[in-house]
Amino acid sequence: MLPLLTLASGCGTFCNTVWWIPSEGGQRVYGGVRAEAGEVKRLAVSPSPHETAWDRFRVASLLVLDLPLSAVGDTLTLPYVLWLGRSASIRPAPDQPTPPDKSPVPASSK
Repeated sequence: MLPLLTLASGCGTFCNTVWWIPSEGGQRVYGGVRAEAGEVKRLAVSPSPHETAWDRFRVASLLVLDLPLSAVGDTLTLPYVLWLGRSASIRPAPDQPTPPDKSPVPASSK
């Protein structure tokens, strides 16, 4: 049971570092904690019509219990997330064209 519980903990950290891409809100500093806290807030403020009160309570409770584990996981993966952000800022995204060269063109003599 303990190994299963360990694998199920820190879900926000796992999604932040492995599953989500930056455009989906992933690979952010403490992104796992942010995602779980945002989901708890969404469940409390604007639930979906198909969610029962029991479902919202159950999911929010699990997320609140997982928050400390995600905080530890986000702290441990912080160097990796910072490296991802640094390496992404160095090279252009693959779906964007390379910007044109803006070096001045020498004037021609007449």
